[in-house]
Amino acid sequence: MDSHLYRTLLSRFHQDKSGNFAVSFALAATVIFMAAGLAVDYSRSLGTKTRINNALDAASLATSRALSIGEIGTTGKDAENYFKAVFAANVGDDSFDSGTYTLKSFKLNTNTRTVSAEISVDQPLTFLRVGTGRPTQSVASYSATSYGIGSIEVAMVLDVTGSMGSGTGSKLQSLKDAATLGITELLKANTATDENVRISLVPYDFGVNAGVLAKYVYPDYDEAESDAPVYDASFAAGYDVDTFQAPYKTNCYYTQNEDRSPAFQYARYDGAGYEGLLMNAVFSGSRDRRIGGEGLLRPVHHKTYTCFLPTDFIVEDDGTNVDNCATDRKAPKSSGLTSYQYTDENPSKGMISRDSRLDRQAHYHYSRYYYYRCPSSPLVTLTSNETTLKNAISGLSGGGFTAGHIGLQWAWYTLSHKWAGYIDGTASDPGDMDTDDDLAKFIILMTDGDFNTAYAGTNSSKITKQSKRSKNHTDKLCTNIKAAGIKIFTIGYKTSGAADTMLASCASPDEGNFTYSYEPDTASELAGTYAAIVGMIRTIRLTE
Repeated sequence: MDSHLYRTLLSRFHQDKSGNFAVSFALAATVIFMAAGLAVDYSRSLGTKTRINNALDAASLATSRALSIGEIGTTGKDAENYFKAVFAANVGDDSFDSGTYTLKSFKLNTNTRTVSAEISVDQPLTFLRVGTGRPTQSVASYSATSYGIGSIEVAMVLDVTGSMGSGTGSKLQSLKDAATLGITELLKANTATDENVRISLVPYDFGVNAGVLAKYVYPDYDEAESDAPVYDASFAAGYDVDTFQAPYKTNCYYTQNEDRSPAFQYARYDGAGYEGLLMNAVFSGSRDRRIGGEGLLRPVHHKTYTCFLPTDFIVEDDGTNVDNCATDRKAPKSSGLTSYQYTDENPSKGMISRDSRLDRQAHYHYSRYYYYRCPSSPLVTLTSNETTLKNAISGLSGGGFTAGHIGLQWAWYTLSHKWAGYIDGTASDPGDMDTDDDLAKFIILMTDGDFNTAYAGTNSSKITKQSKRSKNHTDKLCTNIKAAGIKIFTIGYKTSGAADTMLASCASPDEGNFTYSYEPDTASELAGTYAAIVGMIRTIRLTE
């Protein structure tokens, strides 16, 4: 071919632009096709990894939980086989071996108490198979959990009011059965060498029977506020109530100057075997405990200016509380004093009230007489003794109105490290969450109705029908308890909407699938609620 002609044809070819779009589109389509393929395969791999992660976490947690409560052993293949079964169930396979997953590693370290596992699966490639030449891509996931539930302290606050009833089929019997189940399951975490779980019990109605902690309760009046004495070890032998109750002395006047009994106030004493005896009260700053002469004071022949304690001051003859009952912690009456009303401060900052309204005359309501009294069942401080706890549950009896905030208050005391050293026996001393990262504390608050009884903040002689005040106390206590790092579960058993609202507000906020407020309506639902709460308390969170 002539060279000139060749150059002419080549020049025309370079200058000819027809067909450029088709070539560009073909190149762009290839890139788009590869990008779409990459996105599809990546999306499938991501979905597979998410599915593996979820199943792996569930299997690790379940295995740790089973190890913690002794359901499976730490020797042989027990833990590994348990892990495989739970994983397979979570991915929808009949068994682990029937699936396409590979257990690359499973390690159970009994020294560090950890379980770790790595699982992989070969994910088929579709579009990328063309570009890479590989038919599959390995997708793997790793998880590690710690087993052994660490240290747990649980306070069960139990409603034993009259509305709970008694006997077979009653709400109280349902509570006993459910609480017993909870105790059994919680204490399974303990071994012969490790005390992982301790439980306290706080039954309540009009108040709380403080039991071994009753020495920190002082006799008080039916007033809204009160100056609490600071506990001193010498109080065990009795103490002079006049000293710390001086602000309450009333009715100051001169006694008559004649040979007869002076004008006086009455105080009631329940000690020394003279139950309910009315005795003449203070004269010239002291009490006359003589029984002879029908308890009359000696005749006087001079005038004396005297201030008397209120008529409803009810004490033992040594000035101490007449029973083990406790009511609300009150704000101070005198100005300048710090209020510990909604705190967990120990008795060195101030003792807790035993309001005199507990000894009012019988209250007639709906054709029945109700007596303000202390629950017959005392609280139980932290213990891992299953027999002690179950016997206490078995001995619960119902009666009285609902002062739920008082039960909540005393539950906090049984869990508070500030009370360590004030509880008889170091075995019941609450632990310190500030220094023990493995320690967790929980309160389970149960009721079957509205809180309707309060003493603090009111000087009314009617302690019942104080629903608003009791709920206000509850709200402040719940807020401060949660702020202290204690989780609160609430159970409203056959409760009204108002009670459910209060309990839901008191409970700790839900965390993912963890629920802290429950409203069971049947005995079986109540038992299921306690079982669910125990399961959450025992749940081990992922460490990695």
